[in-house]
Amino acid sequence: EELAARVRAAGGRVDGVHDDPRAAYEAAAEGARRAGPEVPVLVAGSLYLVGELRPWLLGEPLPGWERWQ
Repeated sequence: EELAARVRAAGGRVDGVHDDPRAAYEAAAEGARRAGPEVPVLVAGSLYLVGELRPWLLGEPLPGWERWQ
C-alpha cells in the first residue's frame, strides 16, 4: 500500500495491490493486454519474488513448498 501511494503521488498509475505475486502479475498482464500489444509488464522485487514467479511463468514444475511466505 505504501509503495502504491508513492507511485500515485509521483503521477503513476496503480491498478491494484495484491498480496499474492501471481495474482499481481496476472492483474498487471491483463491490464497490459487491455492497453495494447506494446505495453510491458515489469516485475520488480527481491530474489524471493523472482524465485516464486520464474518457474510459474516458464511453466516449470513448482517446488513442494511453492510459496516463499
